[in-house]
Amino acid sequence: MNDRTSATPASAGSRQTRESARAAASARQLDERALEDAASRWVVLNTGGDPDEHERRSFSAWYAADARHAQLYDELLDIWHKLSAVDAGAIRAKRRRNRSSTAIMSLAVLAFLLTGSVLLYRDSLRVLALADAATAIGEVRTVELADGSNVTLDAQSAIAVELTPTARNIRLLRGRALFEVAHDPSKPFVVRTGDAEATALGTRFTVEALAGHSRVAVLQSRVALRCTACDEPSAARVLSPGDEADITLLGVSTPRTTDAAAIAGWTQGTLTFENVSLRDALADLQRYTHRRIWLAERSAGERRVSALVDPRDPDTAVRVLAAAAKLNVHAMPGVLLVGSPKNIFANR
Repeated sequence: MNDRTSATPASAGSRQTRESARAAASARQLDERALEDAASRWVVLNTGGDPDEHERRSFSAWYAADARHAQLYDELLDIWHKLSAVDAGAIRAKRRRNRSSTAIMSLAVLAFLLTGSVLLYRDSLRVLALADAATAIGEVRTVELADGSNVTLDAQSAIAVELTPTARNIRLLRGRALFEVAHDPSKPFVVRTGDAEATALGTRFTVEALAGHSRVAVLQSRVALRCTACDEPSAARVLSPGDEADITLLGVSTPRTTDAAAIAGWTQGTLTFENVSLRDALADLQRYTHRRIWLAERSAGERRVSALVDPRDPDTAVRVLAAAAKLNVHAMPGVLLVGSPKNIFANR
């Protein structure tokens, strides 16, 4: 499907207001996710577990440390009771009788992941409020911009577009996109994420927003890449066809050579992973399924995997990646848990 997205020149005031809103949303994102992660785990431990004295003191200190902690914890506790059909008192009683009960832990994990789904939905609403074009789970779509450029959005991706008489500014709000840029030297074509800025010096390249970093790969011509979130701004690094680089708070990585066909394979229904972290690979697949994909143990996410998978069959794809990382997959209603349920609280 091909859509046309137009943008008219905006006044300086409206552009500034919109950019300020986007910047504020980006700055809050990591802090909010860390807070939501902590609150969710306290809910699970306090209702589905049997916290010891040290854990109870730690929770009390965390709860009292910030009004936001208390507010979010109470909100998630209410969601827990509404979404999980499990009686918390029964869970605690059974857990005292058998602390290693896999069934009870699985119930706690399920309720925790359901809570997380609500948080993801809320985050999606924030993204969609800023987006000019977006795709749903499992949807890959091409949109045509008013300047003649084409943007192919990967599943569950979103962009905001601002075309002015002197510039073409695109913000990748989430996910991944392939940009095919219409030639117009008088109007620079710049794609921004939370930590990176890619300026097209040619025609075709991809940009991906990942957890904690961004990734840019070039198919044709060149792209000037720089880190916008680094403490020490550096000169732009120019990528050539076949180059791929990551952008983190430490700067732009040394470009590595990659297969041009694999870079945009997702536009043809294929995902190619070559020595990437399991965490990044699963994040790719999460865009293609309504089921939550969850790593039971955070450290396992750093394991390197290589595989060729079909994202249109995400369940099988997850099992292929898990096997490459020497992990099992536990299927629960609405959830694919990679690793053992008993490790859900480990190394967090």
